[in-house]
Amino acid sequence: MINYFKKQFTRFFDSEKKIDLVNIKKYREFDTYELSVEVFERRSVYISAKLPSEPPEGITYEFGPSGYIGDSSSEYCTIPTVWKNVDNYCHWNFVELPVIILAFESSAKNIILPDEFIQAKLPFQKSWIDLLIQLYPEKKILKLSKQKIPSNTLIPVNHATSKSETPIGKCLYRNYHVSRATPYLIHTIDTKYKHYFIDQRKHVQSLDYIYINRSNRRLNNEEPLQYLLIQSGFTIVNLETVSLQEQVMMFHHAKIVIGFHGAGLTNLLYCTNSTIVFEIVDKDCVSPCYLDGIVIPGRKATRTYFHMLSEMKQMEYYAIESHDYHLDLPSFEKMLSKVMSNFINK
Repeated sequence: MINYFKKQFTRFFDSEKKIDLVNIKKYREFDTYELSVEVFERRSVYISAKLPSEPPEGITYEFGPSGYIGDSSSEYCTIPTVWKNVDNYCHWNFVELPVIILAFESSAKNIILPDEFIQAKLPFQKSWIDLLIQLYPEKKILKLSKQKIPSNTLIPVNHATSKSETPIGKCLYRNYHVSRATPYLIHTIDTKYKHYFIDQRKHVQSLDYIYINRSNRRLNNEEPLQYLLIQSGFTIVNLETVSLQEQVMMFHHAKIVIGFHGAGLTNLLYCTNSTIVFEIVDKDCVSPCYLDGIVIPGRKATRTYFHMLSEMKQMEYYAIESHDYHLDLPSFEKMLSKVMSNFINK
């Protein structure tokens, strides 16, 4: 696939000069490009340490601007490649969706998309593509595999990843800053698109308190945890069976969301800033590796996706650490009761 794209074109163009294409995916990294058209400014985002993998001094994320490289007068806007697994709900929303939106919002009449986007079959993918086609009927959608990429094409850029070797704690910055929800994505969803999925006639009061059930990576004491939550007024939801519109509405109205680290928490993107978030995390899910915070090839990188998303949306966030997939229920119940009491008495 990479060789195919390299044969199709070997250089990107911006408004002033040609940009050598060393790595076809480098346009995703905010510190490897200069924009021809900027639509969203660069941002610095600081989050304090709450997860066990985060350095005590917290983390400052530097987000580059979002916009386009290429010729602003071009009739073509091209997304030259996908980033990762487009069928993953988190990857789709955080990484692919913002550049798809940028492509449709561009001034170009012709939108060249990777075949994976046009042929996407999962309901959440189809819902987004169908909505954008409906909102921008003047755009002509073309398959990347069938097109010769125009040399002056616009290319949408979202400030999602970095190649920086700067250390954060004992981890490199590039290992923290990859495939994150960005300020551009959050702003755009909140101000332009979320309302298309919300039916104001439907507001299910019983879903004010949500616990996201998972089919895998479950706690060893999952059943007593769910019993405790049901007794506290929570609804257990299985998001695999819920449409995108229902998920958007559910999380938009939610007052408290609890979930084990995983793709379901991507829906925090649709919450309001009054939502309270509890993320249950285990060392297997949030630590760069098992060697004091140092990333080792082949081991999992640190996971702060949902903590940072909560901070950027100004939501109250709590990290609850489980140990070997076992949650200390008495401690959790005490914390939850205190938070709920404070929430109700506001």
